[in-house]
Amino acid sequence: MRLSSALPGAAPAHPGGSYPRPPGDDARPLDDEARSAGEDARSPGDDATIGLQILPWVGFDEADPIVAEVLAHIEKQPGIRYEVGTMETVLTGPLDELLELVGQCLRLAHRAGAGEVLAITKILYQPTQKGCRLP
Repeated sequence: MRLSSALPGAAPAHPGGSYPRPPGDDARPLDDEARSAGEDARSPGDDATIGLQILPWVGFDEADPIVAEVLAHIEKQPGIRYEVGTMETVLTGPLDELLELVGQCLRLAHRAGAGEVLAITKILYQPTQKGCRLP
């Protein structure tokens, strides 16, 4: 359960509450219905999962547009599965591509107006598995 849905009157994790999964686009997170049916959000090339939190060093009112720009960039990445949560975005895919994406997100946040950017990451690497499972 997401924290935003557990607290009365809490705002959703991001605009719209959750991103819809476009028809035929398998590079998006599974919805709750697919998860309960036992489907998995992994593919054979996925060997890593990264929990990413981007914190632009700006005033409170300036952070939201920067983070929205970073999320929009993540959404455009082919083959990278992601799930936006209240505290972090979880990315699943090939390790090298995910690490490159983290760097792109840092540079993008800087170009969008953050003088400094902090990225908090948690990395699960499973090279012997056929893929990592999104929580």
